[in-house]
Amino acid sequence: MRARDPRPGLAGLLLAAAVGCSSSKPGTVSVHLVDGPGDFQEINLHVLRVEIHGDDGWTTLSEPGRTYDLLTLRGGVVATLARDVRLPAGHYTQLRLVLGTGNSVRPEGGAVEDLEVPSGLRSGLKIVCETRLEEEGVRDLYIDFDGHRSIFLHETGSGRYLLRPVVHCVDHVATGFITGQLTTSAIEGVTPLAGVSVTAQTLDAEGNRRSCAP
Repeated sequence: MRARDPRPGLAGLLLAAAVGCSSSKPGTVSVHLVDGPGDFQEINLHVLRVEIHGDDGWTTLSEPGRTYDLLTLRGGVVATLARDVRLPAGHYTQLRLVLGTGNSVRPEGGAVEDLEVPSGLRSGLKIVCETRLEEEGVRDLYIDFDGHRSIFLHETGSGRYLLRPVVHCVDHVATGFITGQLTTSAIEGVTPLAGVSVTAQTLDAEGNRRSCAP
């Protein structure tokens, strides 16, 4: 009678290795776009692709291929650029918006004008966005686009508009939550206000808006 070899076969070793390699569980990331007040009637950005940078380089989160009017993204209104994208747990440092050619702006009382984006069509608009995604964690990242401070007339007096983006990234989990109820100031009792949106802002030492989240 032959004794059995107690050593595991090749198939067993490969199975053990595969189990060891799959122990890390991915988390999910969503990216949203918001904007603050400005002296324009329209600021339209044509977003082709949304990417995030982590330990393994750039990863594409979504390819919207849509034009977003930033000035409609106020008072708690957001545009979701990527929703519940599964990513490996780890440290992420930047977002990038790759823009197409359909970008435009309409100043107050004026006509729609082309908006030039010097870097957005090539390397994309890169936004510093530090966040750590835990295993099975969830992150909501808000791109707060300050349209008022990001649009400039060309110095040559040609009437051309340039985009020099002032953008902030807000990690919704890191900022926490504010809860409560808005009511009227009626003398006889109070009445809850329905359909009201509230935003929270942080200011730097000079009183400039740093971030805003619904």
